[in-house]
Amino acid sequence: MRGARRAGCGAALLGLSLMMVPGTVSAAPACKVTPAKAEEVQMQRLVTAQRRAEKVPEVKGNVALKKAGRAKSLAMAKGGRFAHEAILPWAGGRSGGQNIAMASSASIAFEVMLQSPGHRANIVSKDWRFTGVGAARSCDGLVYFTLNFLGR
Repeated sequence: MRGARRAGCGAALLGLSLMMVPGTVSAAPACKVTPAKAEEVQMQRLVTAQRRAEKVPEVKGNVALKKAGRAKSLAMAKGGRFAHEAILPWAGGRSGGQNIAMASSASIAFEVMLQSPGHRANIVSKDWRFTGVGAARSCDGLVYFTLNFLGR
């Protein structure tokens, strides 16, 4: 009995020592937060379809708004604060709005935004003429969305 116990402890210690020897165990690859371009396209399609269904003029895509949205989404996906921006520097003094969401897909995030009166108002507002959708996938698979809206 004692011999079996000692052999078991020895094997456990051997396993520990092998794991601590540099170069003997490969580290798990670090996760990289990435833009979720397909989700951006899907979210833009959903916004367009909703506006069309409610007979609201379409919003034109804007590269600067998309770039700002993607940067914010990447920051949130990397652990940054999940909150709307108090100041919208990309608005340049014009009226602007912002929706943020976090979900496993664009369709789920969109449905949740439609249930929120403030987010829904941004999606269908006649005041907006331009939009940019940014999205980023976090290491846990969630997608962070930022929808920026800009008036005239």
